Order: sequence, then C-alpha cells, then structure tokens
Amino acid sequence: MPRPRRKRPYFLWVVLLILSGVCGLGALFGLGRIWAATMGSGEDMGLWFAVVPSLLLLGGLLLTGSIISQRAAARGK
Repeated sequence: MPRPRRKRPYFLWVVLLILSGVCGLGALFGLGRIWAATMGSGEDMGLWFAVVPSLLLLGGLLLTGSIISQRAAARGK
C-alpha cells in the first residue's frame, strides 16, 4: 500500500510572504503621506506616525514567520 504524501506547508510560507509585502507597501504609503504632509499639503500626519512603525513591525514578524515556515517545509517536518 503506498504511503500518502505529506502536505508540505508551502502555502503558509507564501501567504506570510505576501502579507509581509503588503505591510511593506502600506509602510511605504504611510511614509509617502508623512512626506506629503511635511511638504505643506495641509494634511494631519499624526496617525501615520503610529501606523508606519506598526506596519513595519508586523511585516518583519510575518517575514520571520515565513522564513521559519519555509525552513520547516524544506526539512519535511
């Protein structure tokens, strides 16, 4: 009887990598909004000073999780 193939967690790695990229793009968007506000667009930039570091931290955590997941998938665990 053939052994059933084990499903490797590549899906989790890809999802975490995509979410990390989304957080990075959100942080770049927020930095652009802060830059535009400092150039005199008249927009309040206080919220973005909280959002950008949060997105960078979340993106870093997701990227770390994707690396760990990819290594586990490579080992076949």
